[in-house]
Amino acid sequence: MRNEYLVHRTYIKSGFSKLKQMLDLVQGKSRFIPGMEEFLEYAALDFLQETEQAENLEAYLCNSVLLGTHGAHRLTRMMKVFAQNEETVDRQMKVLMQETSLIKSATHKEKIRELLQDLNDNTRIWSEKGHTRNEALRAGKAPTISVVKGGGKKQ
Repeated sequence: MRNEYLVHRTYIKSGFSKLKQMLDLVQGKSRFIPGMEEFLEYAALDFLQETEQAENLEAYLCNSVLLGTHGAHRLTRMMKVFAQNEETVDRQMKVLMQETSLIKSATHKEKIRELLQDLNDNTRIWSEKGHTRNEALRAGKAPTISVVKGGGKKQ
């Protein structure tokens, strides 16, 4: 919180130098306003929204890639942070590949790309005024970063 406003710490750290760019991105979009209990969770510095998509990614990393519970949870949490910060699936994959040598097969890589795209498309982000990219699409608004159908595969 800063002067009674919820402000992402990235803007505070940068001295609000990127605020104009964000205001241009969100112009004309409706704001997502959750109930009070959920709203207060977003004010916590370490809050990451729990979603079905994150659970699916974590389960796949744990059970199919065989990272184990702790490793899968740690990497999923990292990918959730990346999703909130609007990192690309390519960047997320690069980090995952650096973090573990267990992702080797083309099948694993393709499935993980699909799960990451699904995570990214269903994560609440600042440039969509708290909406997910999929919610923006359903509302008839073009999301800031395009949702790629088919889990990140080029169409």
